Amino acid sequence: MILPFVAAAPAIYANPVVAQDLPDPGVLQTPSDYFMATTGGDRQQGAFPILRSQDLVNWQPAGHIFAKNQTPGWSQGDYWAPEIHAVDDHYVAYFTARDRSGMLRVGAATSDKPQGPYQDIGQPLVAEPNIGVIDPTFFRDSDGSQYLYWKEDGNAFNPPQPTRILGQKLEADGLTRIGEPVEVLRNDRDSWEGDIVEAPELVQRGDYYYLLYSGNGYWGENYAEGAARSKSPLGPFEKAGQPFLSSTDRWEGPGHASITQDRQGNDWLVYHAWDEEHKG
Repeated sequence: MILPFVAAAPAIYANPVVAQDLPDPGVLQTPSDYFMATTGGDRQQGAFPILRSQDLVNWQPAGHIFAKNQTPGWSQGDYWAPEIHAVDDHYVAYFTARDRSGMLRVGAATSDKPQGPYQDIGQPLVAEPNIGVIDPTFFRDSDGSQYLYWKEDGNAFNPPQPTRILGQKLEADGLTRIGEPVEVLRNDRDSWEGDIVEAPELVQRGDYYYLLYSGNGYWGENYAEGAARSKSPLGPFEKAGQPFLSSTDRWEGPGHASITQDRQGNDWLVYHAWDEEHKG
């Protein structure tokens, strides 16, 4: 199966912009380039492929967040959903990995350069005793305060538990959590979310904070991208009625979106979707 990235912006280009099995794109804008971190890899070949672009359309390989045999010692696999962010005077890569006990955890690693190499902090950044946590994302408010968001993997239980997206303030280093996590979203729209909400992404536009998220199972045609808004980064959030991005005859299960801007200030949405011509 090929899981391509596709992007939406006022430009002339052809989708997919990356026709490879590299899901869960997280895009960082730097003064000279864009860097896209993606799901994939293992200890032997390196984890979390990075791609580099100058125009958000043409992407080239740029290494891995973790080089060969350099994945975190506490992890054993399932290297999912990375994002790279500029935090304070360095870069932080937030990611998901399964630890030695078999639980999914949120990790973090730091580097002086967006393309790495990255040094893991030595232990998970977010770990809960009885439930997995995945899909971290970072947000810096206009007042300088910083937040981390992630998903509790409630859908992994039988029967499924509610899935929740949580948010928590961070210190300036982007690695120290402040206070207690706050629930900002959960799956309550059976019509399209099903048992799952995941892959949070927060942006601020005007007076509102917009929380983009994916709902339903990533493996099927019902996976889609929805949005909610609030006047506070920790909610309460009001959901839109229906997803704003859903399956078509050509692309199935679009989701896990990342939003960035080009040099002219136009918003770009980068996400993955199943290519109907190659699925199977």
